[in-house]
Amino acid sequence: MSLVDESKTGKVERNTFEHPKGSGIVISRIDNQNNGVTYGESFEIRIPKKLTSNKREKYQRKTRQDAIKCAEERFLALKRHGTQFSRIPASIQQEAAIAWEMLDPHGISLIEAAKAAILHLRPAGGRVTLAAVLKELRESKQARFEAKTLSEPTNDDFRSKSLKIEAALGARAIHEINAEDIKKWLTQIEKLGVDGDGKVLKQRTIRNYRNTLSEIFTHAFAKQYIAQNPFDRFSKEDYKALGGERPKTDIDNIKILKPEEVRNLLKTACTAKHKPILGTVVLRLFCGMRTGEVSKIDWKDIHWNIPEPYVHVSARIAKKRNIRHIEIPSNLLAWIKFINPPAEGRVAPGEGKLKAYSNKFTELAIDAGFFILRKNGTKKSSWGNNDTRHSYASYLYSINGDAIKTSAQLGHQQGDQMLFSHYRSIANKKAGEEYFNIRPKKSAEA
Repeated sequence: MSLVDESKTGKVERNTFEHPKGSGIVISRIDNQNNGVTYGESFEIRIPKKLTSNKREKYQRKTRQDAIKCAEERFLALKRHGTQFSRIPASIQQEAAIAWEMLDPHGISLIEAAKAAILHLRPAGGRVTLAAVLKELRESKQARFEAKTLSEPTNDDFRSKSLKIEAALGARAIHEINAEDIKKWLTQIEKLGVDGDGKVLKQRTIRNYRNTLSEIFTHAFAKQYIAQNPFDRFSKEDYKALGGERPKTDIDNIKILKPEEVRNLLKTACTAKHKPILGTVVLRLFCGMRTGEVSKIDWKDIHWNIPEPYVHVSARIAKKRNIRHIEIPSNLLAWIKFINPPAEGRVAPGEGKLKAYSNKFTELAIDAGFFILRKNGTKKSSWGNNDTRHSYASYLYSINGDAIKTSAQLGHQQGDQMLFSHYRSIANKKAGEEYFNIRPKKSAEA
């Protein structure tokens, strides 16, 4: 039999050859046959007794390349570690034999498995818990907030969500948390609520928790706390099932206030108890400002005593740094004159802390009738945080019919036609004119 084959490419390949050279290890190409029919080839690797110091070893691989790899790894192991093998305790030798039997059918060597295990089980960044990573991120975000490079709502939102995640998964080493663990937890909170109280969560909420987790694991991967980001194992279907791929505008989720509800809210805001936040209320209603924005804006940013009055929303307070000028409508101007504000100073009382302001507004909403009764007789706010903003957008669009102008006033991307089509379908022009004609009365009631 010829020791060489001439391939169609003209390349010469030996049927039987020694590799590595001088090792005594022989690799042979053999024909695979069944009932006398040849159906392919494979390669046999023969390890001589002189290398094993025990008995000959024989392996078989599907390709020439895999056979060469097997021969090289076996030769390296025998030459470098053969004399040390006898020092390994018998129980560990048995484990090695079992591991080899598990790995060999898959063409994985013990050395490859060891390298992979070190990479995944002992990450380069060290062994840390999810709680430690969350603490690290919270401290980083807090420092950015104090340096005024991160907004308060963003900082507070991450803190709130990360603490919920920590309560559920924080004790585990972060490299041990896989994609299935994350999917299981997201599914669980969808059915049982984040606090296990059975509260039904909207898909937007599930998506927000998913996005927070994604940010956490991306950070962990960059810090080498994990060897692989579990979100790399999320399929498109996983994203759709657990929160959806992207926010969807749903007309059923957009609620606006009726003019009579607005009047009642303002009447309550004019009472002594709530008048300190009246300025924020009218800015939310008639300028569409966000809760986080009115909690931080200063009276010096409200240019009302000029021919064409406007509110300047600076990068310091704007969500996603959407700097904008909002036109002050005539009824809002009347409210500002009624308030008679100082030249400067925060519109919201206190130090501009969002939570403190939100608590004050919740009290106002409950006193104005926006509540539901609990079983124990106490009142729980039924206020939707975006109700004033949706009302402003809907009524403004019903009057001007201009999506570009309305989006500019709100700080949205221009061309958001679908969004304003929904707003237009909610309110009509007559209601819009009534809304923007709500003014203060001399009796301090709307």
